[in-house]
Amino acid sequence: MVAEKYIRAIQSGSLFPSFLNISLKHSPDSSYNPFMINQSELLDHFDHNRELILHLTQVLEDTYPDNMQKLEQGIEEKSFEEIELQAHSLKGMISNFFADDLKNIAFEMEKKGRDKDDSQLDDLFHQLQKQLPQLVENLKIIGNKNE
Repeated sequence: MVAEKYIRAIQSGSLFPSFLNISLKHSPDSSYNPFMINQSELLDHFDHNRELILHLTQVLEDTYPDNMQKLEQGIEEKSFEEIELQAHSLKGMISNFFADDLKNIAFEMEKKGRDKDDSQLDDLFHQLQKQLPQLVENLKIIGNKNE
């Protein structure tokens, strides 16, 4: 049948980045941003140097998993000093990309480490764990987008 020729399996790993790329390209509102990156501030900060944004995104992608692993271990061991240190490091990395909501999650974890407060640490950790890969993908799309 002719229709079978056009039906292909969807690869779930490519669906979200493709959708986001289409959304960013065709959004009537150029400030549309599903991960709350302040895209205009990001581009202005890096003087619209998308190559630099991509390079720093790669550094983030290579670095944050180690911080997350140490943060998770700190939570498991109730090592509040480690929680504060790793959350502070993540906050700094994230703030380079003007993702304020995500930066605030890391800041909240940093404060909890400082205050030796283990309430909601698991929930906050899981939010970071879920949203950091999404941040990286969004930054790659922004970095690769032609103006």
